[in-house]
Amino acid sequence: TVKVDENLSLFYGDGKRIEQVFTNLLDNAMRHTTNGEVTCEFRQGDNQINIIIKDTGSGIPADELPFIFDRFYRVEKSRSREFGGTGLGLAIVKMLVKLHGGTIDITSKENEGTQFTLSFPNDIGNKERGEKI
Repeated sequence: TVKVDENLSLFYGDGKRIEQVFTNLLDNAMRHTTNGEVTCEFRQGDNQINIIIKDTGSGIPADELPFIFDRFYRVEKSRSREFGGTGLGLAIVKMLVKLHGGTIDITSKENEGTQFTLSFPNDIGNKERGEKI
């Protein structure tokens, strides 16, 4: 499910890199949500655009959350064999969000799901060098 605020502002950036962010987060959400729902919401804040990607999947254990954006970190090594991956995806996501002037936060509860919240400041980017996103 996708929900978009009617008054959502645009920002300028590297469209390919932002696509990479969404591809990674949505792929992870769908991979870990076998029976459930994945939602993506675009909300206009006072001075920022907030993007929430939420799933009702397997969730992440609380003791794993502090390391989730570390390079080569994989939640529960036994799950890694089942789902694949190198442990670089979320580290790259965080770097790309930061390069666009944004932040990314995670909340998760095991067996209930995970939520990533991305925030980008309004009017970010260089209109001459970037693309409208």
